[in-house]
Parts: sequence; C-alpha cells; structure tokens
Amino acid sequence: MIELMTGSDLAHARAELKLTQREMADHLGISWASLKRYEKAPELGLLVALAAECLLRRVAPSNARVNARVTPEERAERKYRQQRRLAELRAGDSLLAPLRPVNEVAARTVALRAARQRLVAIENRNHARIDQRVRIARIHGNLKAALARGDSQAYNDIVASEENATKEHLTFVWNYITAAGTAPVPDDSPLISLPDETP
Repeated sequence: MIELMTGSDLAHARAELKLTQREMADHLGISWASLKRYEKAPELGLLVALAAECLLRRVAPSNARVNARVTPEERAERKYRQQRRLAELRAGDSLLAPLRPVNEVAARTVALRAARQRLVAIENRNHARIDQRVRIARIHGNLKAALARGDSQAYNDIVASEENATKEHLTFVWNYITAAGTAPVPDDSPLISLPDETP
C-alpha cells in the first residue's frame, strides 16, 4: 500500500521551500483555499500527493542548502531561479502541466451541463408539441368539416372561439389559429404536423 503525504507533511515541505501558500498552490495547480484545506487534512488525495512529490523533487535541489550560510549573490541567484521556475510552471512548461488543466475540466463540465440543459429544453418543447399536435388536429378537423359543409360562418366562429380559448404560451396552436384565420391551412402544412425539434 502506498503511504501518502499528510497535510502536515505538505505544510512542512512548503515551509522548507520557503513558499507562500499562494505560490505553493500555483505550483500544484490548485486554488489557495484548497491548499489551506489540504494542509489541515490527515491525508492528501493521490493526485495532490503526487503533484507535491513531483514539486519537491524538482524544486528541492535548489533549496537543499536552506540552513547553510548563503552569500547575497547566491541568495539573488536562487531567488532568480525560483522566480524563473515559478514563471515556467505558470506557463505550463513543466512536468506538472498535465495536472493543471483544472480550468479545462471545469470548462468542459460547464459545456456538458449547458448541452444537457439544451437537450432537456428541446425534449420539453417536443413534449409540448405532442400535446399541441392533438389540439391542432382537433381544430383542423372541425375547420375542414365546416369547409366541407360550405359553412363559412361556422368556420369563422371556430377560429374566433379557439382564438379566445388559446393562450399565447401555446405557441404552435396560436400560430395555427392565426394562419387559419386568414386562409384555410392545407393538410400537409408544418403548422399541423409540427415536426419534432432536433438537437
């Protein structure tokens, strides 16, 4: 069984590297709040532990002599190397780059959620079409019967009564009644068949 780092190990390693929590979080590709939580956790997750181990192996050699006397020139060189390394890590030019696509994963999750919501909305609209198809078929049958009898008054009465009874949120029925009010709607009209919406 693999023994993972604990939160206190992570905090101790960060202190040895003389990194702030924000810098360490940037190195690991996680948020500052997550690092605070991990440092208090009894055990780290596998990915965070691996990223921390990798970071310690890559950054620690430059900080190996933390307790030794350091000249100002060495201190400036070390600081320059750390800043350059931090810039490389932020740019993604490191072995930690595969662990950084948190934003890509989040963006993909948001995109999938939006696609799922669009599919649900289309499914709901198609379900509404089924209900409205039945009503349109009934109205269309009544209007055809009135036309077959040659009773234009009955035709106009049906259109007027359905217009009064139909609420505007029943879009398809409303469109059909509006079209039928100006002229008889042919049987093959998409206003009657209401083809399903496809994604």
